[in-house]
Amino acid sequence: MTGSVVVAIYDFPYEAQIARDNLELSGIPAVVANEHVASMQLGNSAGGIRLLVLAEHLERARLVLASDHSKDVADELDLDEEEETTLNVETVSEPAYIKVSGAGVAQHRLDRSTCWVAKASIECMRRIAIRPEHICWAPQSRFRESYRTHKLCQFGSSMIGYRVTVSSILLSLIPLAIALLVVWAFRHKPINSLSLETSQWLSYAFSALMAVVSFGSLSRKLETTNFYLDKGQIVRGEIPRWWPRVSKVETVNLSDLLAFQFIEILPTDAEDSFVFYELNIIRKDYTRIFLLGQGVEAFLDEAVSLARQVDKPLWIAKCAER
Repeated sequence: MTGSVVVAIYDFPYEAQIARDNLELSGIPAVVANEHVASMQLGNSAGGIRLLVLAEHLERARLVLASDHSKDVADELDLDEEEETTLNVETVSEPAYIKVSGAGVAQHRLDRSTCWVAKASIECMRRIAIRPEHICWAPQSRFRESYRTHKLCQFGSSMIGYRVTVSSILLSLIPLAIALLVVWAFRHKPINSLSLETSQWLSYAFSALMAVVSFGSLSRKLETTNFYLDKGQIVRGEIPRWWPRVSKVETVNLSDLLAFQFIEILPTDAEDSFVFYELNIIRKDYTRIFLLGQGVEAFLDEAVSLARQVDKPLWIAKCAER
């Protein structure tokens, strides 16, 4: 496009495409540039995905892109005014969120969850003719730690995956360390009125129980999900060769991947002192596969980076469980 200027820069192709469609609906010709280069695992080093318009349309294009299209989204999804809601300012920042109900909240925990989906994510779904109520938005994580358990790592240009952190491994070994201290403490000193031999056997039983707890925690954390970009596969459940296998490996083709789903689970009362984040993958048949959950806000940045490298959209939601 001769005489064009950059009106906006985006991280994902679908964001630039949605913005281009909005401009064209307003009668402003627009072109998405750098789309393929930015999606080839180069990220911000490629300068992002640029949206170009003619210089004479620049100011009007900025006004169109700055407009709030939430009413259009609500009309498209047949949402009532009272459903088009946001949470309080302590828990939600821009972009705004739209409340979803029905199967979109949960198929098996409908009465326990209230979920809000980001408007930008709903616009992305609308673009590929998917209604948010067709997707389950309820969290599915069973274990929720308030610390970082895994970190996203890149292995060459064709593999990316999460690896357990050293601090997380050490925390899993704490029960075993406590058990060893108990065994050492009762080597020569009995427990109250019990005999020395009985005290020792009890300490051994306690140690065995703590060893099982540590083993289960480590086994869960050592399982990884790897994205083999050259093979076009997602392999979930891989573990180091030196660790015994406790679960099956699951393989999913990248071509079957519809999107990533990132859920922020809000604390419901004073006892929940931290916000937990969950990352899932959504297949084209709308089934979900749990990837990872962590209690650190930086997890969102890693999810954005992962979605960019795999070249799939990231749909963001917030959920409050009762």
